[in-house]
Amino acid sequence: VENVITHRLSSRGIDPIDLFGQQDIRLRAIESEFDAKIVVRGEEIIVTGEDDVVQQITKVLRELMRSVKHGQTQEISDIIRASRSVKEAGEDAKQPFAGEFLDIMSKRERIRARGPNQQRYLEAVRDTDIVFSIGPAGTGKTYLAVAMALSALRRRDVDRIVLARPAVEAGESLGFLPGDPQEKVDPYLKPLYDALNDMTPNGKGN
Repeated sequence: VENVITHRLSSRGIDPIDLFGQQDIRLRAIESEFDAKIVVRGEEIIVTGEDDVVQQITKVLRELMRSVKHGQTQEISDIIRASRSVKEAGEDAKQPFAGEFLDIMSKRERIRARGPNQQRYLEAVRDTDIVFSIGPAGTGKTYLAVAMALSALRRRDVDRIVLARPAVEAGESLGFLPGDPQEKVDPYLKPLYDALNDMTPNGKGN
């Protein structure tokens, strides 16, 4: 088979049961979604398969390790969903994609959907009153939501934008965070403010 490679990752410092589950059930879940082989030898994870598949598995494994290091438990359903999302993104990358452009500029360029998932997200925000979006950090969920809000404000579809974000996430207590109430809430709103400042003249998103 052409383009078969072997890639090694280190799981040093992570409890193997926390990472892989009993009888490596989490690894088997990942392996079942891809045409590749995953072997664990001590603190080394060895992935063998076609180049693009190995890259996709590596991405899933790194995200799994990051979650475990932060004390987050990944259910099998979460791992399967993440694997399929990575596979879908890989297939999308092979196809030319012309995403919808919004009437909002960032400091660098006009904002647009950069893949089919983002395009579906924009359409959902436009067509429905409430949208629940689940996905890895850094995939544009917050940024595009702010862009859509500014676009609606510019078109006068809405009179104002109200920023809201949970101040307490699962397993956290606001009372134990440092600072006064405003200082405790600010970190949760910062991604929204950062996006606004990137899309408004001179960064004045107030």
